Amino acid sequence: MSGKEYTYFNSCRSCGSREIKHVADLGRMPLAGGFIPRSVKKIRGEKRYPLQLVFCKKCALVQVNISIRPDTLFKYYYYRSSVIATLVRHFEGIAARLAKKFGEPKKRFVVEIGCNDGSFIKALRARGFRALGVDPARNLVQPLIKKGMPILNTYFTEKLARSIAKEEGKADVIFSSNTLAHVEDINDVFAGIAALLKDDGQLIFEVHYLGSLLKETQYDMVYHEHQYYYSALSVSRLLRRHGLELFDAELIPIHAGSVRFYAQKNRAGKRLETARLRSLRKKERHENYGLVSAYEKLDQRIRKSREDLIELLEKLKKNGKRIAGYGASGRATIISNYCGLGRFLDYCVDDSPLKQGTRMPGVHLPVVSANSLYGRKAPDYVVLFAWAFSREIVQKHKKFVSRGGRFIVPLPHVRFTR
Repeated sequence: MSGKEYTYFNSCRSCGSREIKHVADLGRMPLAGGFIPRSVKKIRGEKRYPLQLVFCKKCALVQVNISIRPDTLFKYYYYRSSVIATLVRHFEGIAARLAKKFGEPKKRFVVEIGCNDGSFIKALRARGFRALGVDPARNLVQPLIKKGMPILNTYFTEKLARSIAKEEGKADVIFSSNTLAHVEDINDVFAGIAALLKDDGQLIFEVHYLGSLLKETQYDMVYHEHQYYYSALSVSRLLRRHGLELFDAELIPIHAGSVRFYAQKNRAGKRLETARLRSLRKKERHENYGLVSAYEKLDQRIRKSREDLIELLEKLKKNGKRIAGYGASGRATIISNYCGLGRFLDYCVDDSPLKQGTRMPGVHLPVVSANSLYGRKAPDYVVLFAWAFSREIVQKHKKFVSRGGRFIVPLPHVRFTR
């Protein structure tokens, strides 16, 4: 079923089953990345869309049941990985490990799906790899292409994958970090991966882990861009339909709880399933990830988290305290709109020049630089929307803390940083 601006799905987007169960409802939300430019003086007609999570009883994939038009979400993109030092180090570390593994990087071809502003591509090329990035965000990649970066400014599809394979050869490694949850037609993308990958190649992809969402009630990771929430169980079933198989999985701390999956062609790959993948599968079976019962109280826990945050901020406001936010991210959009934080916060700090001067989606808080933490209107408390990077941010703003400022971490439970 389609509308002009989004498509609604009443069946699973992975396996096609109609046996789906609603497990969480965040109401109508603005687009997580729909920041309002400074040139817009009067905000009119800002769109909101339904945001619900559903669980497929057949293949166990948790997913959002609508898909916004891809160009609306991704053609102009505010998120930049290069402004987050933790992510830059993360990508450099992966490139270093791949270089060590292969020994002769110059003979290896690596394709990145969703390369953003090129942090990983740069790290790969510095190690000698032949690399190619694919990304639809024109504002991020066109300046890089003009500088000679090997990037295709488009969406990754099976058709594109076959074209790359014909012109550049097949890939030793296909890599993706937090983008394989962002695509409307997931089967087309995985068919493309299977077509582009060498018989002995490997797919390495990172996504936010379903277990983190469930264990820590991370509803702030639920937004229209993040269309799928993967477990080893659901990924295995998806891969199998495209002639691929998991052979390893590694839980990683990035983005407050992600998983790095490793896959290969299931008839040609020679890598054996690792002990840590077997351990993860066992954990997921024990916690019933394949059953509706694992998700029945998620909506209730999300509402309780909202109540706790609002209770604290109401108390601080009544005591005359000035409050701001930090990290104008998709997480911030979801928390601030779901909890109605526009009535509590004066503004939101962000380190990205792209976002400074804009207004946040829905709540319309002005986005400002970190200088505001020390100016005339410095806050007493700061809600740390970018709580996944709390250590880095608190360390960066020790001066704010030394002056008596406090950071509030909204999830997994409301608390002050130490």
